[in-house]
Amino acid sequence: MPIDLETTVGIPPAADAVAFSTNADVLYRDDGWLQLQRTAADALIRSQVASGTDIAALFCVREGIDAAGLRATLVTMMFVTEGDTHDIAAIGAGLEGSGVGWTDDGIQEIPDRAFPSLAYVDGQLHQVWLSSPGGIVALSIGWREEGPIAVPVKLEDADLSMFLPTVTHAKVVPGDRKKQVHSHADRLKAAFAMAVSQRIMDSDGKRPEPEVEFFERTFSRRLLRSMDLEDQTTLHALQTEADAELCDHIDLEQKLGLIGLFYRVCQADGFVDDRELIELRAAATRLGLTSEQVTEYLENVD
Repeated sequence: MPIDLETTVGIPPAADAVAFSTNADVLYRDDGWLQLQRTAADALIRSQVASGTDIAALFCVREGIDAAGLRATLVTMMFVTEGDTHDIAAIGAGLEGSGVGWTDDGIQEIPDRAFPSLAYVDGQLHQVWLSSPGGIVALSIGWREEGPIAVPVKLEDADLSMFLPTVTHAKVVPGDRKKQVHSHADRLKAAFAMAVSQRIMDSDGKRPEPEVEFFERTFSRRLLRSMDLEDQTTLHALQTEADAELCDHIDLEQKLGLIGLFYRVCQADGFVDDRELIELRAAATRLGLTSEQVTEYLENVD
């Protein structure tokens, strides 16, 4: 059955997003795209219910470090909202039931190759369509012999069976990305994450290239600029405050998400050093986490 575009919809114009990644090899390829769509839709709905703000899901394929600390092709979902915070706990809960191990990459800048796919706006889930030189298209991820790639589907060639049955099909209204407004807790969390990541990297007396790449991608200049963390005096002041007070500003899910990030720093060079784990556990103590909570969490992600 051909598709009619029923409405237009705007994508929240944020410059950065909450990102979750998985190794592309673990996805079920024959039904991979619809599986990703179902997972993203669940996360969008849960987040909108929890926060009350419009939210959209973008996708991209990139090279990076997977949950096992290995260089791999990753499929990344990125979530952007109209609000000043991202409900990471609700998004994470939406990903848990997918049967795929998603890694919380934290807040990251949106790369140019990321494309919007679904939007939950005004209480309705939309499949979004984009204008392109070749006509109106919806982008998806397809699997080829060389790996996953972004694949355009032209509106005139599309069929409803290619998409989730519960969506409204809508054309995206172009809009400029704008600077995300970050809360004080967001800035404390980012400052704390940077400081601990640097301590982990320095703990064994060396900084191998994979660790540096991971750090620079996670704490990009654009992200630091969007969070007003480029000034070193401001950054150090926030890091001092975060060491003492961050545990009172974020919930358990966010604390464990930070532990996951720190463990990926430890894994980035393919080897986890005991000195790195000492820094990780010291950070966990400052976050108010018990040794048992950290051990249980790491056993599940290792």
